[in-house]
Amino acid sequence: MVQGGGRFLVDSPATAGERGARVQRLLVVVNGAAGTTDDDSVQTVLTALRSGADVTVAATASADELRRAVSDREGRRLVVVGGDGSVHAAVAALDAAG
Repeated sequence: MVQGGGRFLVDSPATAGERGARVQRLLVVVNGAAGTTDDDSVQTVLTALRSGADVTVAATASADELRRAVSDREGRRLVVVGGDGSVHAAVAALDAAG
């Protein structure tokens, strides 16, 4: 799923049957404002992750959206697409979520 502005937009999960084992569930947080993220790079990363995982994508534009996405991740492992500021913000959101 792709989440933007607090909404889920697109879904592309792999299934356990496709992989023959338990599939990892990932929340990919994309900070579109990060200087290190461009559409082609993000799509390359998502294609690679989707080949072996159930991927939900949260495109966040604010610290509040990031905190909501992280707190609502339902056991998904967090993957951050962005720069060092994005990683720092994600760590802060994880800390706030407990």
